[in-house]
Amino acid sequence: MNFSPTYRTRPCITYLCKYCKPKNGYPPVIIPKFIISGSKQIKRVFLQVVFSTDGCIEFYKNKYKKGNKEIIQRRISLSSYNPYLLKQFNEILTSLGFKTSITKNEIRIAGLKQILKFQKEIGFLDGVKISSKSRKWKDYDKNKLLNIVIDSY
Repeated sequence: MNFSPTYRTRPCITYLCKYCKPKNGYPPVIIPKFIISGSKQIKRVFLQVVFSTDGCIEFYKNKYKKGNKEIIQRRISLSSYNPYLLKQFNEILTSLGFKTSITKNEIRIAGLKQILKFQKEIGFLDGVKISSKSRKWKDYDKNKLLNIVIDSY
């Protein structure tokens, strides 16, 4: 089994760190092959842990400047500033048939069909609460909020 030579995922001073590539400053973290090439069940369990710890449920009203139009934002997202990790997380999701959108630092799963697929195939670990970073949903159970999001369609 091959692991990354470092567990560091944050950028570092490239001239001091032998693991970072000068072009972006992030170490080339590698998710183990037994996960990347593993069965659907291994990938699902891995993603469940990742989303339970670093994932986010976005559920809020968003007002557009043009036309004063309001929409309800519903999506599941996973943030990482490390581009190597973000790419690998997205590859695992797409290998399981998820349709994602990816920004510079975030993978997004949106739409009722994809959110239902996430709930059925991955979900969050039982009892995981939303962190204190959320103004509205702090300490709320992630699975309960996921059910509320689905019921809101």
